[in-house]
Amino acid sequence: MSKEKLIDWLRAQQPKIESILLNSAQEYYSKYSAKSYFEFDAKKTGQEMWSLSRGEDLCYDRPTIGFNYSLWYHPKRINTFLQYFTDLIYDSRKEKHIEIFDLGAGTGAVLWAVGLVVSGLEALKIPSPKIRVINIDTSAFMLIYSYHYLWKNFIKEFPQAEGVSNQTDFRLNSWSNLDEALCTNVWLCASYLFDHSENSEAIAEEFKELISQYKPNKILLLSSAKKCTYVNTVADSIQTLGYNGFGTILKNQIFLGALKHLYRFRSNISEQHKLNLSGVPKWNIDSLCGRVLMNHNPMLSLNFAEVKLFIQPEPNRTKIKLTSDQEDAAKIISAPTLVIGPAGCGKSVVLTQKIKNILDSTKINNEYDPDLKILVTTFNKALVRYLGDWIEQILDSNKFTRRFGRNYYGQEQDYSFFTFTNPRRTNIYVMHFDILPTKIGRVNRQDVTIGGADIDGFHLEQMQNAIESYVTQNNIDEKRFHKILDAEFLLDEYHRVVYGNLCNCYLKRKPTDIEYATIPRDGRGNNPKVDIRSGRRKIAWGIINIYLSALKMQNLESFITRRHKWVKKLIENGFQNQFNYILVDEFQDCTKADYEIFYRLLSNHNNLTLAGDIAQSINIGHSLYIPRSDDPTMKNIKKKPLEGSFRLPFRVSECIKPLSVNINRRFGAREGFQPIDIIPYKGAPPGSRPLFIYAKDTETAAIKIKEVFFAYYKALKLSEVTIFERDNELCSALYLNQTPAKTEIILRTKGLEKSCVVWSTRIDVDTQTEKEEFIYTILTRTVSLLIIVVFPNIQQDYVNIIKLFEPKRLICWDEESEVKYTELGQSTYAITYLDDQDDAEEIEADKDDDEKNIDELIS
Repeated sequence: MSKEKLIDWLRAQQPKIESILLNSAQEYYSKYSAKSYFEFDAKKTGQEMWSLSRGEDLCYDRPTIGFNYSLWYHPKRINTFLQYFTDLIYDSRKEKHIEIFDLGAGTGAVLWAVGLVVSGLEALKIPSPKIRVINIDTSAFMLIYSYHYLWKNFIKEFPQAEGVSNQTDFRLNSWSNLDEALCTNVWLCASYLFDHSENSEAIAEEFKELISQYKPNKILLLSSAKKCTYVNTVADSIQTLGYNGFGTILKNQIFLGALKHLYRFRSNISEQHKLNLSGVPKWNIDSLCGRVLMNHNPMLSLNFAEVKLFIQPEPNRTKIKLTSDQEDAAKIISAPTLVIGPAGCGKSVVLTQKIKNILDSTKINNEYDPDLKILVTTFNKALVRYLGDWIEQILDSNKFTRRFGRNYYGQEQDYSFFTFTNPRRTNIYVMHFDILPTKIGRVNRQDVTIGGADIDGFHLEQMQNAIESYVTQNNIDEKRFHKILDAEFLLDEYHRVVYGNLCNCYLKRKPTDIEYATIPRDGRGNNPKVDIRSGRRKIAWGIINIYLSALKMQNLESFITRRHKWVKKLIENGFQNQFNYILVDEFQDCTKADYEIFYRLLSNHNNLTLAGDIAQSINIGHSLYIPRSDDPTMKNIKKKPLEGSFRLPFRVSECIKPLSVNINRRFGAREGFQPIDIIPYKGAPPGSRPLFIYAKDTETAAIKIKEVFFAYYKALKLSEVTIFERDNELCSALYLNQTPAKTEIILRTKGLEKSCVVWSTRIDVDTQTEKEEFIYTILTRTVSLLIIVVFPNIQQDYVNIIKLFEPKRLICWDEESEVKYTELGQSTYAITYLDDQDDAEEIEADKDDDEKNIDELIS
């Protein structure tokens, strides 16, 4: 009769439990109801919770979700688990220890059920095992509300349960035993773990792998009745691992009736704040599907030192475990390798692992081969430091030394060199691509140092001067040719077409021909249209020659002129002491000429490894070069695709996937290569859905961003706001509002991670043609929170980008923002790029001495 007495005791606690729920809600309401976001957010969480009743997903990523959830679902969930744990714990009362890992803990309904049973057993002087509950969830807001409000007030009323959970037992994402002690008699409770319907199969498979590895003694699978078929499928699959199933039907509910006090409180705040919260909170369980599985051969102890259900951003390379696809991509094969995948899929991890594999496979007497020579390069300056750090972390520290490069003033730089046993020879070079011509190719370096001038601005000014000079000298009709008389277009034309196609780099050519007149312009589009042998090509060629001549007269260079001189030098003279291996990060920034540099530096072309993401091609856009299958140098290239983003929050990936698809569709398949769309990865950090903010001015935007930042600050462990692209006015306003912030440009930050990213849509990105790629790269920099700020003067090109986002995976911060988002969605503005027509009668592209001039300029 003891179990019946226990149930009677539990049933008698019903009024007290409602009182705890009410006190917790009142405490939260007293602290947060005055917040400007409270009313709108609470209204939206109330609306979103209805999705559960329809069998849909709930994101649990709004600040008030824990509060609102506790007023409706938390009592039902307690009632759901109470009968199960009453039976299970009572039947296990002679055991000494039980560790319950609650996956998908939410606001702690399992914890409450266990706490009540433990308290009841002690009150009735029935022996009870020592139980510990570890609460694990993807929603920080649910866990925060659970610990700081619900559980705190629960143990005040039921002090016997105080030892069931402490602060370290509320964990976001990772499942890890912080004290690394042995766990005894482990139970796994997957309460509503599989509610992410779009990702349910992947999560279930990983859950099964986890069970196979750790073999817990009991497994509880609990979800809504609408997911019963799926729960049963998972349970049946787990039974093949040596588990028996029982207790699948819940016969009786311990608590019954309405929560009248909670109803009054809920109704009052709903009326006061116009939350539209309807219905009466009840203990009655709406629907339930449950399966309990028991191990055939229970284990006495298990080491749960570290188990991760979700992958968190990890700066320490030694702690990153590669997936099977990543390990395959890092294998050493006798063929050029192309590692492709979306933002955050682990491309850089693969490159560093491949270096370790190379060194391990070529050891001599257990020492790294002193004759190896490896080049690691990328087009991102800041990423160079990270790659070098990762290489240092995973290699044997006793077998190498690392030194950093220094500038003219002796200041340490980001690039570095690794040396094995011979201190006079560098074995691994980790360098930004733009310094290779000077540091490796010994091309003279002439920098722009005039008064600390901005390099990009300087070259735009030089090209503009060249345009004006050419127009004057040749009496050009500016209105007629205005489409190509653009400094930014011509600088790109020199980079992407003239240099990119190795123009004037080979000795064997006809000296009387303008080579640029006939070379292809792949990826440059038709706006402006520049036909073969057209007058527009002659004009462009003439202006570029004047620009290069002006640089030479001033003894100055650009990154591209240095590359141009170096590749010509390599073709003419070769390269001594070639590299054994070259690994390139961000191949999407490579032109055909860049590949020629790699070929000339390598002793064996099969030892070239490339990694990148086409959707992030923001330096050369569609002009990027992908090795052709009929290229003798790369004919046996092996493609290694990586799917899913480990770094990008799951909900952000869901939101921006249509943009990824749109970009990749425009690139299309090239040479048998198909870009990979971003896929929300099963182990990605949960983060939050992107937040959409509308503000009429800078001051209002700063106030709203501050509200968002500090509403999510503790939950997502944010450090500072990073604003793209260089909205200095907004950054200053945030500083005045005591919000840590800085502003960046994506060209210098690509490949790096930020905790809180703000996309300021009033600032134009540094391109005319690759705006989608630029914005996609900005959006994929976050590891936690993404904020999109729209002003009245939003860049019109950005309207269609925002319209691509998945609406259900976007949070509008307030009512004003929601109205603006709706307006943008209904707008009919469309971005169109009409093909320009290159009039064949404009002027004739005759032969002249320009070809000879550029030979001298890049010699």
